[in-house]
Amino acid sequence: MVVSRDITEKASEEPTKRLEMTERNLGSSLDPVPWDTTATSAVRKLSFSEQQHRFETKRERILKKAYLECKRITASYAKTFFLGTSLLSEEKRLPVWAIYVWCRRTDDIVDGPRAAGNDDEVREVLADWEKRIDEIFAGRAFDALDLALVDVVQKFPLLRSQPFFDMVEGMKMDLQKSRYETWQELYLYCYRVAATVGLMTLPIMGTATPGKAALEEAKEPAIALGIALQITNILRDVGEDAGRGRIYIPKEDMEKFNYTEEELFNGVINENYIDLMKFEIARARDYFQQAEAGIAMLAPDARLPVRASMDIYGGILTQLEANRYDNFTKRAYVTKAKKISMLPLSWMRTVEDGPGAALYNLLGRP
Repeated sequence: MVVSRDITEKASEEPTKRLEMTERNLGSSLDPVPWDTTATSAVRKLSFSEQQHRFETKRERILKKAYLECKRITASYAKTFFLGTSLLSEEKRLPVWAIYVWCRRTDDIVDGPRAAGNDDEVREVLADWEKRIDEIFAGRAFDALDLALVDVVQKFPLLRSQPFFDMVEGMKMDLQKSRYETWQELYLYCYRVAATVGLMTLPIMGTATPGKAALEEAKEPAIALGIALQITNILRDVGEDAGRGRIYIPKEDMEKFNYTEEELFNGVINENYIDLMKFEIARARDYFQQAEAGIAMLAPDARLPVRASMDIYGGILTQLEANRYDNFTKRAYVTKAKKISMLPLSWMRTVEDGPGAALYNLLGRP
């Protein structure tokens, strides 16, 4: 439907739109039949094997362009995530970027500029988006970016569709509410919009001991990391969200520290607010600590990317403290130079034995 295309393609992502539109006709050639049904009559005179070869060649060309576009979008919109995942091998980082782009497009359905004031249409688009998940896991793509995800699903058979559906449910929550009464409510939201990303990427990252059992064991730390990352996002963006009429900090926490919605919307930073922020930061750090247990469970080549992402995001909390808990007029972030300077220490923290671990123990935890 037209509205789906309008809402899911941001105006600022013109290269993405051009790629999708120029390759839109490929949709029919992604049917189970192994030939290009958009081909000319001359091509249809080719033998079955020749048509199949032509189709596969075209598919690989489109796929290569799609993965490059996934890389561009990830680099543009998720700098910390991009830096961390760039440390993965190519056979892992490209699939991870394809998953990020799907998540980004899902989020844009609800928060993109064309979605404002169109809640009914957005709900309809999300329903269509859920159908596309089934299509993708059945090996059928609607556009070139879907094709990249189809390729990921086919290469990593332990990848499941449920986290994708759960994320869509998280998007629906943004349409249903702008306040959260309890931490349990917010936890569910954090799980759906962030922890699901860890579950999506875990089969790609791989585990130290291959197999389903090790993957199941690594899920809990992956979920904890997602919760920690989303709490950090929420604390960083309090002022921005307030400008959109949203408060993600649980009402029960605000009441505990005697801080009101009116004060939040007015950007009041008093002792009550500082104590509230300290409480939420401690919660985020607790989930980061829970997630640390999962680092050693990962395949060796995936440990540094995840460790680096954890450390950089932890730096956002540190910067929020340095900003005297002002997340109304200041944005807590880690500079690119600081991110790069953190990598050696992140590496040392992933080394279980040897000089790296000894040096880290000598320096102590930051």
